[in-house]
Amino acid sequence: MVSLWAVLPLSAQRFMRTDDFTLLDEGVCSVSYEVSYVLDSTKPDEKEKDVFRLDIGERWSKSYSYALFRYDSICTKRTLKGQKDVSGGADTWLFMEVYKDRKNHEMAVTHRAYDIGPVFKYREPSDVLMDWTFSDEVCTILGYRCRKAMSRFRGRIWTAWYVSEIPISDGPWKFAGLPGLILKVEDDRGHYSFSCIAVRNNAKPIVMWNYDYKEATREETWKFDKDCYSDLYDYALRLDPNAQLLADVVDASGRMVEVEITRGGAYKMAWPYNPLELK
Repeated sequence: MVSLWAVLPLSAQRFMRTDDFTLLDEGVCSVSYEVSYVLDSTKPDEKEKDVFRLDIGERWSKSYSYALFRYDSICTKRTLKGQKDVSGGADTWLFMEVYKDRKNHEMAVTHRAYDIGPVFKYREPSDVLMDWTFSDEVCTILGYRCRKAMSRFRGRIWTAWYVSEIPISDGPWKFAGLPGLILKVEDDRGHYSFSCIAVRNNAKPIVMWNYDYKEATREETWKFDKDCYSDLYDYALRLDPNAQLLADVVDASGRMVEVEITRGGAYKMAWPYNPLELK
């Protein structure tokens, strides 16, 4: 029995410059969510953590991984100082940003492919995505009295708790369309949960990074992402035809050995794939 545990000998995740951007809006408040999610659906008890930030302005809002933003910012500062060691990052962050344009009822979603892959951008309507069913149930989150709503969305059933006291129809990721700010939302499988940990009235400028985005459809973006997870060898060769893939494996005797991954060889490099959108 051989288990593969090390993956691509690449740079893990490149960073995005945070000193080159377009100002979309001036923020009026900022909401932080603790995110808990399952990478491998066959191991539901093994969960990763992230913090998602929702910055809200009069017209625009932006939802993003705060851990990834901090990583980008640190790498940008090091680069500006002439430092070369800016590789690293975590493979388990949620590599996406959602920009909601309330005036045009549209959202732009950017999605980073693994390592040196492209950064996709696609658009879709923001106000008709989710058909919510309302409930009389209530709960208290951070001292706010919240009401319950549910929606079936792209393969998952979501339960949201929103506060009418904050009359902003928004939430983390793509969630929106309720008569108040969403403070908590989770799917019925327990794979993804966004729980509000802070609501602040500080103004954060809402910016979009100036990057060489690859314009695509949602379907094209998610297919590219899925192909990466299902076969890392083919994915690496798409990025670099001369790539050599090495992995550390534990063989049947318990010894750690280094092997080269080849097409049609004994080992296939793959990651568990459990995206927010299942279809």
